[in-house]
Amino acid sequence: MRRVGRGLYDLPLYCGYLKKLAAVKYELAVDAIVRRDGIRVMRGGLMAANDLHLTNCVPAQIVYMTDGVSRNIDVDGWTIRFQHVGQKLMAWRGRPAAPVARALDWLGPYASQDPRIIPTLRRVLPDYVKEDLIRNCSDLPKWALPIAHGVVTPEEKPVADRRSRRLSSKRGAARIEGATA
Repeated sequence: MRRVGRGLYDLPLYCGYLKKLAAVKYELAVDAIVRRDGIRVMRGGLMAANDLHLTNCVPAQIVYMTDGVSRNIDVDGWTIRFQHVGQKLMAWRGRPAAPVARALDWLGPYASQDPRIIPTLRRVLPDYVKEDLIRNCSDLPKWALPIAHGVVTPEEKPVADRRSRRLSSKRGAARIEGATA
């Protein structure tokens, strides 16, 4: 047994390729802290936004949202940040659309107005997550409601696209050339 943090121990595994003890998986340490302290946690907003391809920022810190106290815990060289959030955001825990709610919360009202957000979420999210997002949209902030509805509603083709397609056909091009000559 080795001590990996205050009150945290694990059974180390030996890595034959590296010829040394394997590093501690911080996810297992977080699970042990959750069991020990009786708190609820969710992955942080930046990690969720990165997973959903809404940002190319790579998380430099390991952040978990919790209904417990905000604190930092050192685990074998890693610093895990537990950040207290309100019950409205923690209500998403366990739902399929929880990563979307966390990512939108992290983006905030101004950054989430980026026109690339809705098409990216539409492309990345499976249908059951979209359904869960719209079913529980009352738990989202008011500024995030248009984004949730935009992700769920089908994308309409602009009228200009249909018209330009029609004009690019041979018959349409002949009509236009005849009209201008």
